[in-house]
Amino acid sequence: MKKLLVFGLLVVVLALAVGCSNNTTPTPAMQPVSVALEADDAILPAGGQTTIRCITSMEDEELDYLWLISGGKVSGEGATAEWVAPREAGDYTIAVEVSRGVSDVVANEEKYSASVVIVVRENRVPTISEIIIGQERFMPGGSYSFECLASDVNGDALTYEWQAEGGAISGEGPSATWIAPDTVGACRISVTAKDEMGGEATRFVSLDVEVNHAPEIDRMEVAAEHKYLKDDGDYYQVGEVQSYYIGCEASDSDGDSLIYVWSWDRGELEGSGPVVTWIAPRVSCEVRVTVTVLDGRGGAVSQEVVLDVVECTPCTFGS
Repeated sequence: MKKLLVFGLLVVVLALAVGCSNNTTPTPAMQPVSVALEADDAILPAGGQTTIRCITSMEDEELDYLWLISGGKVSGEGATAEWVAPREAGDYTIAVEVSRGVSDVVANEEKYSASVVIVVRENRVPTISEIIIGQERFMPGGSYSFECLASDVNGDALTYEWQAEGGAISGEGPSATWIAPDTVGACRISVTAKDEMGGEATRFVSLDVEVNHAPEIDRMEVAAEHKYLKDDGDYYQVGEVQSYYIGCEASDSDGDSLIYVWSWDRGELEGSGPVVTWIAPRVSCEVRVTVTVLDGRGGAVSQEVVLDVVECTPCTFGS
């Protein structure tokens, strides 16, 4: 009887033990903690300043931040700090120690740290060697191109800012397009080249916007190496199938280089420039040869010569 009672008590104890074991809530696993630093600038000039931020997976908790530096000056509270570089070049470490309090059961703090290295160097400002301009003279409302030749001894990438005192300029890189104002006068174009470290250089050019004057044709003349040519004042009599030199003498008060464009309605024309060779057709007719003189800046002037093509007879041209 006693043995049965003892056995029954043992079964009850084991059952209670198993029940208690099944009702125990498991301890949750601790999530991994990440802490990192991000700096706005990884390279600074001497005395430069940058913002450093602490990025952590514990953002929802109350944290303490202790900033540590190997040089320079640091200011700020919490997860963001401002660091001012020293005057000496070199590699500098900025570190942060993040701490948080854990449960009251464990009377200590958990601490995590991260660091970032910032390079401080002596910066040399860019150099602008030249502003290339594709024109020598500028007309009201004209469009013109510019190019800035700049370099940086530190090898920094450069950005460019163009400005115009008069007219309108557009361009973000080393090249720009300028639209001259509609009125004549002096204008100034400037460009500033900036490096990644805050160094910059500026250069400018002064321009005069002037009115263009069209070319002038002083005279047109027809000449030949034979006798079948007669000047009748308003026109020339010429012989069929004969060759003639037609010349144009023109000038430009602005000193622009001139371009000669020839056109004709009968016969053949050879050559270019101010003097060409024209060959009369094999038929009696009236021919007009026209020359248009261009100055390359919108100025143009035209003139024609009238040629009366006839048979090569002695009664017309003499013996």
